[in-house]
Amino acid sequence: LAQSPAFHVSRIDDRMIDRILSDFIRVRDQPGIKGKLGFVTRDSLRLPAYLPPVTRIIVGSDGTTWLMREDLRNPTVEWHVLDGSGTLVKSVTVPRGAELKHVSSSHVWAAVKGEFDVPFLVRYAVVPLR
Repeated sequence: LAQSPAFHVSRIDDRMIDRILSDFIRVRDQPGIKGKLGFVTRDSLRLPAYLPPVTRIIVGSDGTTWLMREDLRNPTVEWHVLDGSGTLVKSVTVPRGAELKHVSSSHVWAAVKGEFDVPFLVRYAVVPLR
């Protein structure tokens, strides 16, 4: 058996709660939604103590498995890439909001929203860190 990658877990701290509240307020105040969602306070949120270590899984065209790590509300999102035996072979960072559509160990196709929230397709090359 191949050794599984060690996953760390992220505790939900005050900074994370502030980001969640900020995202909720931004959505709540959008036209068409304003007034339809109730007022939210820190005390009304029932959040777990930790974020789930994996939030999405995609199978690559080359047999790789891509695991999206926890959503830390940062400008980028980290993906772990496992080979066919389950060994961690790469860690890839993509812009937050980029919706991965097709992945392999050499490139990623993602839908990214542009001006006026119109999505367009972008190809990213997967390159090793130097």
